[in-house]
Amino acid sequence: MEEQDLSLHATPLYTHHTLMRLPRILPYIAIDYYEQLVQVKGTARVEGACIEIDGIGKYDYNFNLW
Repeated sequence: MEEQDLSLHATPLYTHHTLMRLPRILPYIAIDYYEQLVQVKGTARVEGACIEIDGIGKYDYNFNLW
């Protein structure tokens, strides 16, 4: 089995949080959403080849209740 390796450095560029509740209209709905734009640099070794990584990605997560 070939050895694989990943070395990344992520730098946050922008962070956003949305929290919204609609108690009078629909009290069971709660929107709680996190989003972060990150710059990612580093290397990945896959099947013996070293791949340079330099890009932008997005991380998001939510705790929505419906």
